[in-house]
Amino acid sequence: MKLHTAKDFGNITCLDYSYFDVGLIAVGEKNGFVRLFNIIANDDPELQTIDMKARAKQQRCINTLGINSNGLVAMGLDRNKNDASLQIWDINYQSTDTAIVTPTFSYCVNENIVSSKFFNDTGLIVASTKFLKEIDLRSPQPAYQHPTRLSYDVKVNPFNDCQFSSYGDDGTLAI
Repeated sequence: MKLHTAKDFGNITCLDYSYFDVGLIAVGEKNGFVRLFNIIANDDPELQTIDMKARAKQQRCINTLGINSNGLVAMGLDRNKNDASLQIWDINYQSTDTAIVTPTFSYCVNENIVSSKFFNDTGLIVASTKFLKEIDLRSPQPAYQHPTRLSYDVKVNPFNDCQFSSYGDDGTLAI
């Protein structure tokens, strides 16, 4: 049984939802746009909610999205030589006058980000096609990085922030 439906998307490549703001969803598209909206409020026009469509400065495919409890959105993008592939921005301070995202934090220049997941307010696990990285938003550089090909679909254990899983192209799963 469908509870809520949203239409008018191009090719959806990824999505994430907020565990703290009920109904808030981020949807990434192949054309480089991310749309943030509250799917529950779409059914009730009296509720005031966010409905935003934005993209990175250098438009490219969005591979992964993540939303944390403070309204930060992590957007993992295809590789670009001049623009960071992991852009983190605050939906509370994002300008609605332009469709271009103003990142609060930027990491991973010239890398292809394929997966990301927040594990607390200031930390996230990010996977490129060659590295698995722990990013602490209070630091300009990754706190830790490990070379690996097991980088797809990072999932953090909800009961232990220090434990996560991912898999690789060859069918290998790692925890």
